[in-house]
Amino acid sequence: MRSISEVINEAKAKINIQDNTIGNISAEKLDKYTEVAQRFLSPETQGIIMWVKDNEEEVKEMVKKAGDNNWLAEFYNAGVPKDEKKKSLYKAIGTIIKNNRLLEIPFFQTKEQFNGIINKEVSPDEIILDLNTPEGRNAVATKYNNLVWKIARSFMGKSNLTIDELYSAGLEGLTLAMNRYGKKTEYSKVDDDHIKTYTFLAFAAQNIKNMILHSIKNDSHIVRVPVSAQQKEKRELGHNIKTRSVSGDKPVKDGENGSKSMFDFMSSTDGGGETAASAINKADEEKIWKEIYAELEKKFNPQTMDIWYSFNELNGHKKMKNKDLGKKYNMMPSRVTYYLYIVNSYILKNKRLRELFMDLREIVSEGRAIRDTERHILDN
Repeated sequence: MRSISEVINEAKAKINIQDNTIGNISAEKLDKYTEVAQRFLSPETQGIIMWVKDNEEEVKEMVKKAGDNNWLAEFYNAGVPKDEKKKSLYKAIGTIIKNNRLLEIPFFQTKEQFNGIINKEVSPDEIILDLNTPEGRNAVATKYNNLVWKIARSFMGKSNLTIDELYSAGLEGLTLAMNRYGKKTEYSKVDDDHIKTYTFLAFAAQNIKNMILHSIKNDSHIVRVPVSAQQKEKRELGHNIKTRSVSGDKPVKDGENGSKSMFDFMSSTDGGGETAASAINKADEEKIWKEIYAELEKKFNPQTMDIWYSFNELNGHKKMKNKDLGKKYNMMPSRVTYYLYIVNSYILKNKRLRELFMDLREIVSEGRAIRDTERHILDN
């Protein structure tokens, strides 16, 4: 006798699939699909593919029973199977349907869609994500809501905008990404083979950041507050006091045509220049390095600094090895190592230098994340 839960699940099991689905797929092509789309696929879809490959005889029977219909859809629409071996397959399909990612399962794709993915002609997310129907868009918005919050929180204390205002701007960016994703004018081909493998996640993250930066620019106040400065201000004013901001009109760098403001950097978002986030990071990074160099040069003589700069390829110096530096200054390589050691030891013991390097690490990490998305996405 069936349980009540099984009856309810069977009643909910009916799914509608698109016409001309590919249905059965060879193990060789399934391997190719997994190889190309692996980072786009959920564990459930990978489990379904593995189940099909491991149970060839059962699949043949299910295909024969379905006739001209899609065998996997017929299996799921029949309700919870009695066979314990098939229950894991049924449950995995149900989870994917719940997440509104039915086209993640290759058996529910058309031949054109499937070949587009395995031939690396389109990004899997272009087919997997439903960005056209209200239900699909709601599912995407729900899935990436945490991403909007995460990026919005990363801009706290860098402008006069509240967290709610930053979040609202981020939602606009997510909506923009859903409207633009997959359109030919919104991305460039990547890699030597022109493989489109960028994810919606990367595209959405960049659009969210750009929209938040645009809102900050319109607010007329922008600042990037290093970690050390934030901690100092919290100690002075208390943790619940709003961080001070600096006007974006304030000059931050001398250019060929005179002083430049933060807004000048934020405006350079054409395809051939720096993005807003990259420009801010670069200006901050240069400022921190100048302070590090000044601090070290107060402590050590020019020869010691030249050795340290050359060994680490910093401050415009070309990279040199210990033995080459030894020849340059007529000393043993071990002596060069000693000079490097005393400078590094001083950095570790000096509180201000440690803070500067912590700030530098934060900027470099953030810049790397931005560059990872920028390789695949054209800026506005």
